[in-house]
Amino acid sequence: MNSKYLRISAWLGIGFGIFLLFGETRRNWGDWGHWASYTFDYLFAALLVLFGYLSLQGRSFARVLLAGTWVLTIALFTYSFTGHIRSLDGPTNGPIPHLELTIWIGSLDVLAVVALVCCLISFYRGAQSEPAR
Repeated sequence: MNSKYLRISAWLGIGFGIFLLFGETRRNWGDWGHWASYTFDYLFAALLVLFGYLSLQGRSFARVLLAGTWVLTIALFTYSFTGHIRSLDGPTNGPIPHLELTIWIGSLDVLAVVALVCCLISFYRGAQSEPAR
């Protein structure tokens, strides 16, 4: 089952993941800080690209893993966004101004929620199209 909503979520995963790989590198360039603060960003970015691609290929297990990765990405971005909101006047690492960075994180968090909803709709639509047993 490769529904329209799954394709949207998969393409958002691929685009989001690629953007996050480059964005995280740009954000930390010159001031990398502690490795744990950005390692999960890279991991989730790579998983979004991988599971998005596999979902487009029709792999049934990839849809479940894509949804799970969206959930973890939302948790990570929501945690980061609330942390940045609490210290909006404080310093941040890297060359991106704190307010701009906070807006980017919040926008990407909303986009991740939209992608998760699309992925979950594909589960519902897939269940509707299967015959009753």
